[in-house]
Amino acid sequence: MTCSQPASFALQLRIPGWLTTRPTIRLNGKPAEYTTSRGFAVLHRVWHPEDTVTLEMPQAFHTEPIDNLHPKTVALMHGPLMYVEINPAPGQASLAPFDKLRPTPGSNGLFTSNDSGRMRLHVPIYFVRNESYTTYFQQT
Repeated sequence: MTCSQPASFALQLRIPGWLTTRPTIRLNGKPAEYTTSRGFAVLHRVWHPEDTVTLEMPQAFHTEPIDNLHPKTVALMHGPLMYVEINPAPGQASLAPFDKLRPTPGSNGLFTSNDSGRMRLHVPIYFVRNESYTTYFQQT
């Protein structure tokens, strides 16, 4: 926080709808109390020069259905990012269980899963270049 003298006001931090757990907010390194209102975390206090606020938004896997008519046809999401499977096996792609998705060592944001001995690679959609990929999966 940069202010020339202490000031009392409410700081509002946007909390995105993709969050699956409550975010952690720290004030000067310590957990901060806050309320929520209409998609915002609200911190009411007297702010001092050099106060520091940290917002931690844990990203977790979740799904988004393609539409209301096909609730079992879903996109794989990790936080706000859509993930696809690179070079999928022929046929209809099934969704890998979230607990089977493992970070790929030495990469940033790539995940693998093992499907009966076949390694599957899951990447953010922006990673795709000239590979074959699938966007939607059948959820069981």
